[in-house]
Order: sequence, then structure tokens, then C-alpha cells
Amino acid sequence: MFCRSLLKIVIPATILLSSAPAWAENRMALVIGQSAYKSVPALLNPGNDAKAMSQLLTDSGFEVSQAANLSQNEMRTAISDFAGKVAAKGPDTVALVFYAGHGIQVDGENFLIPT
Repeated sequence: MFCRSLLKIVIPATILLSSAPAWAENRMALVIGQSAYKSVPALLNPGNDAKAMSQLLTDSGFEVSQAANLSQNEMRTAISDFAGKVAAKGPDTVALVFYAGHGIQVDGENFLIPT
């Protein structure tokens, strides 16, 4: 039962993402993988997850910007630069941000944790 439900989601998503030439808008993605934390134990998966997601998005017609193990200032710069690139492409641009790493929520507000 679960597999059938999952297939009902995966198959349409695969068809949608694999039809990149049919899309007229610009597609841009920022992929951040934070693994090498200094104050807490390093994470094993974010680097691999970011790499896999970058490949999937590239294969799906996205222009992908990658970043890894960023400090707070580097994260701000990467996000600001990405936002500028998206704005320069115009209003029909599809933008996606993928983040793998530590995050926290404080009083209902989410924060991404730099390395």
C-alpha cells in the first residue's frame, strides 16, 4: 500500500523534473552542505546529500551554485549572491535552496547553523 502511494508521487515528480527542455523559465538552485562543524561532532551525510541533490537538480535543468562548510559571513554572502543572480534573471526565474546541516528553531523562528 505504501509503495503504491509512493509511486504515485515519485513517477509524476520524475516526469516533471526530467522535462527540463520544455520549461521556458530560468531554473536556479543554491545547494549548501554543512558537515565540518567545529563546535559539535562533524556530520557524515550533508556533504553527500548536497552532492546528490546538485546532480539531480543539474540533470533537471537547474543552474546550480554549490557551497560547503560555510561560516556565518560566508553563508550570508552565498545567499546574498544567489539572490542577486536570481533577481538578475528576471521574474520568471524558479529558485530553489537546498540546505543540509544543523538547524534550530527558537520561538518559532528557524535558523541554519554555520560551521
